[in-house]
Amino acid sequence: MDHPTQSQYQPDRMTTILRFGTDDSNPLNGEYYIRGGICWPVAVRNSDGQSAVGHVVLVGFNLESKTYLIFDDAEFLCVDPIVENGKLTFEGIASWFNMVWARYFCKYWYYHQDDTTHRMYLMQVIRSVMIEPKPGFIEMPWHDDDAVAPVFWRLIATKRVKIGSDAILNQANQYKTMLGKSELALYPAVYAATCALAAMERWPWKERI
Repeated sequence: MDHPTQSQYQPDRMTTILRFGTDDSNPLNGEYYIRGGICWPVAVRNSDGQSAVGHVVLVGFNLESKTYLIFDDAEFLCVDPIVENGKLTFEGIASWFNMVWARYFCKYWYYHQDDTTHRMYLMQVIRSVMIEPKPGFIEMPWHDDDAVAPVFWRLIATKRVKIGSDAILNQANQYKTMLGKSELALYPAVYAATCALAAMERWPWKERI
């Protein structure tokens, strides 16, 4: 999915007006309610065995079409970059937070994880001198993964969610596999997207009077 060439934050409406390219008729142009979902690093299985990875997903709700667009996403293991012997070992997520703020004016991120894990990474965000402004994190509560997972699949099936072709979530094809209670938390990208979409469905944007 193309990145916006112009963006304008509407503080009174808590939305962002996005323009793509120079064509005023671009179907992506419009006013968006921007939010994100985050899954702090969790243990996953890959070709090299068990590792850890986190994921952030940036979502925009188009106020006219009533559809969601997943503009961008990223994998991460830490907040600030880690450099060892002059070599970048882990890039971190700090610069990504700054990028999505500058490009989309996204400040709030939904999460659903244990308090210990969340506080550990939250402190890294607070202490980071690289991140400005500081993002806000809102817990999306649920009691059963089986109950919340269908929200994502329903929005996908009814074509109310569009995922950028270059998004990691799309490349991995993770969202095309139905996941239940025992599998959802094993896919950080899907988990982060579920946090954002479920929260935006539960607390939708409303016109301010």
